[in-house]
Amino acid sequence: MRASLTRRWVTCLLVLPAVMCLVWLWGRPILYQRQLSSLLEAGRIAEAREMAVAHSGKSGTAEMSLLIVQTLRMAGDPDEADRLLLRYESTIDSAAQVSQQRTLNRARRGQLSGGIDGRLAALLRDPRLDERDVCEAYAVGFRLNRRFSEAAQLLDAWRRDWPDDHRPWHHEGLMHQTLTRWQQAIDSYTEALQRQPDAAATRLRMGECLNQLARGQEAIVQFEWVTSRQPDNAAGWEGLANALRQTGDYASARSAYLRVLALMPENFAARRAIAEIDLDTDDPESAVAIATDLLQIWPEDVATLYVLSRAEAQLGRGDRSRQLVERWTQADKAVQDIESDIQVLAERVSDMELQVSLGERMLRHYSREMGIQFITMALQINPTDERAAQALRDFQKRSQKIAALPVPGERSLP
Repeated sequence: MRASLTRRWVTCLLVLPAVMCLVWLWGRPILYQRQLSSLLEAGRIAEAREMAVAHSGKSGTAEMSLLIVQTLRMAGDPDEADRLLLRYESTIDSAAQVSQQRTLNRARRGQLSGGIDGRLAALLRDPRLDERDVCEAYAVGFRLNRRFSEAAQLLDAWRRDWPDDHRPWHHEGLMHQTLTRWQQAIDSYTEALQRQPDAAATRLRMGECLNQLARGQEAIVQFEWVTSRQPDNAAGWEGLANALRQTGDYASARSAYLRVLALMPENFAARRAIAEIDLDTDDPESAVAIATDLLQIWPEDVATLYVLSRAEAQLGRGDRSRQLVERWTQADKAVQDIESDIQVLAERVSDMELQVSLGERMLRHYSREMGIQFITMALQINPTDERAAQALRDFQKRSQKIAALPVPGERSLP
């Protein structure tokens, strides 16, 4: 009897580790799935994307595969979501679900068919899909196509069904921000943050709007929250630098711009801002060196021409300064035309030719960030637009040249 009990205990001890391993292996994908879902619910999209990418090459359930695709789409990368969907297709039993995911990826890119009715309504009725994921994909698509009334209808319906979800408020803020309604955007972002205080993307956007209204101290609060939790967030550091500069803290602003360049050496605006700070803090030689390098790559940038003309004047080089003022005057006229055409585009929302033209001119004269947004939106809606594709290729080549420029050195400022 005692020998029999001993054998049973030995058997249990031998089998138990194997059982525990099986339980762990079976439970691990479910744990990852829950963690990923929790990050998405909390609006921690950057962290969710990191986790999704880390697990994208591992075998998993169909549910986990679909969740990874959804995460990449929500993170603003529908192209990568499509590539992974192609890889996962064999693990997803339902061809209809694969088709639905492709439709949502197209919507996220702005490739829409129909309006509030039709395909969107069918997707919202499907119990296998998260209604909020559908709403988000189409809200982005409507905004990219400047179909703001349809976006507003969808966001209102989303809020009615999910009153505690911060995302419809975030997307309403993005819509207002697109239309340069800075205070309305701030109001929407405030509502979003009341529902989800950890939404870093919302805090980042809110800080941008506060900067636009010259409310630097309030913007600093938002950007410091972002950079303290995401120290590699270049946009967060750039926003913080802009806000610090507004408040007159040039030393901290310059250090923050250098942090941007450590993360993103191709950032034209950060380099130009350092030149402007150096000019305003009695170092025109540094401003000349930085601005001259930048104008070798984007020779018609209005703000850089202005900085260089002032710096040359401070150094007593009047003839050179006057030549630069002439170039600045021509570039400033081009910027005025851009601002006029932006108003035209607001009335002709489907004019993709005008949108691409605006993007090209913004890149040349005004803002690399805004220009590439216009070009990218045009390509998302029509990937075969060769003019937009050429503008993107040209931007990428010039960005590589900017990244290869020497980074400005540290300076002690009063």
